[in-house]
Amino acid sequence: MAGSDEPTDVQRDLWILVTAHPDDESMFFLPTLRNLLLPNGNNQCLHILCLCNGAYERSSDGPIRTKELYDACKIIGINSPSVTVINEDSLKDGPNEVWDGSLVAAKIMDCIKEAVLSCTNRDDKRTRWKYVDNTIPPSAKQKAQSINLNILTFDLGGVSHHPNHVDTFKGVRYLLHEKAYSTRVSNVDSNAIHSHMTLSNDTENIQIKIRVTTLKTISNPLYKYFFWAFYELLPYLVLLSLQLIWQLILFLVGRRIWSRNPTRDESIMVPHFSGQTNISETTTRYRMMEPTLAWRAMSAHQSQFVWYRRLSVMFSRYTFINDLVELLPDESCLFPKEEEDQNLPSVVAIQEEESDPKFLLATEQMNALRDSILPPSLQLRPWKRVYSLSRDGDSFIAFQRLVCGWNSKNGQHSTLLVVRTTHGEVIGGYADIPFVETVKHPSGGGAGSCLFKMEQGMSENEPKISVYGKSNGACKRIVLDATRRIIAFGGGAGEGGEDNGFGLCLEDGFLRGTTARCEAFGNEKLVNGGDVFEVTDMEVWGFVFGQL
Repeated sequence: MAGSDEPTDVQRDLWILVTAHPDDESMFFLPTLRNLLLPNGNNQCLHILCLCNGAYERSSDGPIRTKELYDACKIIGINSPSVTVINEDSLKDGPNEVWDGSLVAAKIMDCIKEAVLSCTNRDDKRTRWKYVDNTIPPSAKQKAQSINLNILTFDLGGVSHHPNHVDTFKGVRYLLHEKAYSTRVSNVDSNAIHSHMTLSNDTENIQIKIRVTTLKTISNPLYKYFFWAFYELLPYLVLLSLQLIWQLILFLVGRRIWSRNPTRDESIMVPHFSGQTNISETTTRYRMMEPTLAWRAMSAHQSQFVWYRRLSVMFSRYTFINDLVELLPDESCLFPKEEEDQNLPSVVAIQEEESDPKFLLATEQMNALRDSILPPSLQLRPWKRVYSLSRDGDSFIAFQRLVCGWNSKNGQHSTLLVVRTTHGEVIGGYADIPFVETVKHPSGGGAGSCLFKMEQGMSENEPKISVYGKSNGACKRIVLDATRRIIAFGGGAGEGGEDNGFGLCLEDGFLRGTTARCEAFGNEKLVNGGDVFEVTDMEVWGFVFGQL
């Protein structure tokens, strides 16, 4: 940490290790942590975020394992203020628990804010800092700063394929794809991707440059616990033995000769096992030859230090070597450059089985909606049809299962709902928050959500899109009411009763809907001829990144 109590200009990198359980840091990431904490390491500003307290079998285990984590980190060289442990019912330890990617990302963002402000001695101003739109430059009265943030976590394999490890990775990936502003910066020397988030208050603006690295999973258990030593550790031990023999020979028979020429090296050059090696542009290897440190750190987790963990500490490759691979944003998540905005490629809709019905929208209509409604972070992504009335039936339960399942399991939280009426009108809404049961999130949200209606333009290939609520910044509710079995956009003051206050509302069976003026969206009625319309087809589209 910085030595002064005054706010400092950012000069160092910040590392945040995101783990799933207490003991992950000692079992899997110790070579990396140890190298980062060396006096000549990359950085000493290091934080650990553990997403659960390890209370798997009994809730009383949580405080015990939290204290054990603090003790283990102290042995490693990390003080308790730099360690954060989450204790929430929605992030429970267990192989059958599913962690929501957006919630994991939110917890990481909270930790980033705390770590950045702590690392730069801005603790007393913490309540005034907030994340702001990454595309807006700092104002003239704000001092612009930047900090390099390195997030370290599991990869998609999760080291041991534990579901909580995998969900931790998905949460970090969600943050990188959904919360960060990623662009490709081309120059003479490189064609790199830059990702960042922005913290701001009245007088300062800190751009947080994000780099995510993941711990490579060794899937072959024989190599993980046995053969790695022959390929990677044994050569070092052989060279070390030769060095010791050579030094013994020098001591016994030749030291007087060599001592007359003090500039001459008296030993065989043996590479140090501990250290850092850049394997490629995106892969870094950290090595550590301190097995006693690994044993002491794991033994601090006394409640979990059972026989198989003892064997793992002694024989696992992760005790000695970490391979870190940089996680780059998916190409479809990059924000298009300004000069590219008018020349975006056509929307790519992921094809389905030939027996499935055709899409409700033509490619030209998809392009028009993309250009008029979607934020830049979604404009290059392929579209995936999550629900279709003609394909999946008119069941509210089917809609809830498919759309909510898409939101929670795949980490894809933005969706586009499109409706075609019996009069041929195309209307709908874009939701930038997930569809969840309203009783779970009664206050709603979604400042970027909007409603739209599509009309025929001057040309058949250029439909006219009227958009409502995209730029007003108001809080708009996205309603999924399982009791009344309705799906709706809005909920602000409008004409008529409560239901008619929705800008767009679809009833169970999805054969009938209503529309009204809604203050939150600032819309007019989306159809001609009254408040009520009949539906011929409806689709919900998601936007794909990475592996599904």
